[in-house]
Amino acid sequence: MAEIRRKVLLEKASERSIMRDDRIGHEALDKILASPEPLGYRPSEPRAKPVLGRFFPVIDEILEAGKSAPPTQSHTARRIFERLRGEHGYTGGITLVKGAVAAAKRV
Repeated sequence: MAEIRRKVLLEKASERSIMRDDRIGHEALDKILASPEPLGYRPSEPRAKPVLGRFFPVIDEILEAGKSAPPTQSHTARRIFERLRGEHGYTGGITLVKGAVAAAKRV
């Protein structure tokens, strides 16, 4: 990216030659020239969570109820996973639940 910017802006290489040599389209070249920093990957929308998505309110509810409980009765991610599987019919894996619990505790 920086190399392309340097060629076009400092060395005055034609945009058409850059597009041909680097095999990029005019839209990509316009983005490169418009931004001083590399843009990186940006998803257009957050990824869907088809397995765990409908259980987020349940996880939040369990964690909220755990705040008023004594420390010895706190819910671990494994315990929340077991409750989701037993009480709510969750069929996904524990790793997804661990990630969701960690994210919910960060907020």
